[in-house]
Amino acid sequence: MLSRDLTENQSQTRVIIYSGKGGTGKTTISSSTAVSLARQNKKVLIMSSDPAHSLSDVFNTRISRNDPQKIEHNLYGLEVDTVYELKKNMSGFQKFVSTSYKNKGIDSGMATEHNSIPFTRLRLIKQAA
Repeated sequence: MLSRDLTENQSQTRVIIYSGKGGTGKTTISSSTAVSLARQNKKVLIMSSDPAHSLSDVFNTRISRNDPQKIEHNLYGLEVDTVYELKKNMSGFQKFVSTSYKNKGIDSGMATEHNSIPFTRLRLIKQAA
C-alpha cells in the first residue's frame, strides 16, 4: 500500500490490519500509523485483540476493553479482551445449542457438556501458550 492511499479522500471507512507473530512491531507500526492519520484530521480507532495488550503502554493512558478511549484529537483506542467477549456473547449461542439438543431428545446434562466444549478448548490453548 502506498502512503498516498492512506491520505486520499475516502467516503468509506477504511480498515488496516497489522498481523503477525509476536515481537514483530505490530503495535509500534499500527500506533504510528494511527497517530499520523489522526493528525491528518482522519478519525481513527486503534484496536488491539492481543492478550498482552500494550496500547495503554504505548500511549501512556488507560485504554478500556469496553468503550473507545480518547487518546488525542481524532484518535481513540480499544483493547479488546477476546476471552471476555467470547464468554459474554456466547451465552445466547449456548442456549440455542442446548435447546436444539433437547429438541432432539438429548438430556440437559449432555447438552450442557456439549456446550462447554469451545470453552474447554479455549482454556487448553490459553494454558499451552
